[in-house]
Amino acid sequence: MTQNTGRFSRKEVTYIEVPCPRLGTPCWNCTSHSLANKRPTILVDRKRISVAQYMWCQYHGPWPDGMDVFHECHNNLCINPDHIRPGTRSENIKEKIRLGIRKLKLSAEQISEALLSPLSATELAEKFGVSQMTVVRARTKAGQYRGGLREPTYIEVPCPALGTPCWNCTSHAVTRTNPYPNILVGDKRIRVAKYMWSKRYGPWPDKMEMLHACDNKLCINPDHIRPGTQKENVQEAVERGRFKHGGAK
Repeated sequence: MTQNTGRFSRKEVTYIEVPCPRLGTPCWNCTSHSLANKRPTILVDRKRISVAQYMWCQYHGPWPDGMDVFHECHNNLCINPDHIRPGTRSENIKEKIRLGIRKLKLSAEQISEALLSPLSATELAEKFGVSQMTVVRARTKAGQYRGGLREPTYIEVPCPALGTPCWNCTSHAVTRTNPYPNILVGDKRIRVAKYMWSKRYGPWPDKMEMLHACDNKLCINPDHIRPGTQKENVQEAVERGRFKHGGAK
């Protein structure tokens, strides 16, 4: 089946009909356009929108401002305008929670995965079926240190360069933009490696950066860490080949 998309797109929208016992009329599963966030999208007047939203507009007119796409059939591939309606973000989330598509909380296993995963909060939220803030709050709460309540944990990994093992942190979160495990001490977020060094050697010197002798960002072994100046850090990075063409590798 095809539907002409008019002057806005070079590509026709195509779909196959799939039975939908829930509504009694078939879903139109899009087969022509690529997925973004598990939904087919189309470029209309230089703006990327879902194909479902586009098809609804072909039959019902302009899409209401500020409204989400609400699938009555709960099938993200469906572009049947009779299965789609505008809905508020709150309404969409409540319906997903009611049907068990989205959960309110993360399990202990999901929290552990979130702490160790390099995926962003948005990507993990999509994977777990929760809101982005649920992932952010879980990572923050699990990464807190209050009176020894949340001590860092780690696994030992061989480090031939130094002869003593790296302690790869397993308890606190890393992100794509910050690949070092972080911990909340009081009201300040610092690197777990700094926290571990300070426990053994005392307060971290002001205005000093953290240098890893092992070049392992997950390592929190205080014997592999030392304070250093920014100049030392850059020189070390250049000597070890971590900087290339003026940027970090």
